[in-house]
Amino acid sequence: GHAVQSLVREVADHNVRITVTDRDLPSLQKAAEKLRGLRNLSFALLDVSEDPRAYGFGSASFEAVITVNAIRSAEDCDAAVRHLKDLLTDNGALILTEPGLLGSPFTALTMGVFDSHAT
Repeated sequence: GHAVQSLVREVADHNVRITVTDRDLPSLQKAAEKLRGLRNLSFALLDVSEDPRAYGFGSASFEAVITVNAIRSAEDCDAAVRHLKDLLTDNGALILTEPGLLGSPFTALTMGVFDSHAT
């Protein structure tokens, strides 16, 4: 989606290796088309509900993992977070973003107390 494309474009020229994943091949192909020409970029299938090793990812192979709408679509959210944490090096960062939840009752309940998020 747009959030992933914006993030990748921001960091692509900063001498970092980026792997864009999706659990759906057509979505992954669409992302590859939109991000064509950027350096240090690869694409791979990954369903966070499953063990990443089944997709060829090794443990402790990333310094940072950033997700966009991946956890809420997982069958088992706890397992998905465990799988993502397994991908991280010892001091790695896991950043979970779920912008699709901005209009949810949960967001209204938890963020509605702040003036900038009042509905």
